[in-house]
Amino acid sequence: MIAKARRLRLKSLRHTREEARESPNMDIIQQLKAGIFSHGSMAVIAVVGIVALILAIKVAHFLIRLVLALIAVAAIGGAIWWFFIRQ
Repeated sequence: MIAKARRLRLKSLRHTREEARESPNMDIIQQLKAGIFSHGSMAVIAVVGIVALILAIKVAHFLIRLVLALIAVAAIGGAIWWFFIRQ
């Protein structure tokens, strides 16, 4: 039973690799699933993914701070405007 499942998996993996080689327009996720990358290139892809994640987090923090700063400036401006309108 286990051998049959292993043969089925290898057959589907072989089929996926053949599809990957035939169509160069496959996205990177399908190529990773097919296992056509070497171990070194998979490590590079993992490191690039981690760096991209860290960069995305830093950009998100910057955007959140920018939005909060704009809200604070708008609140201060509204308070000043309200103060001079009441005079």
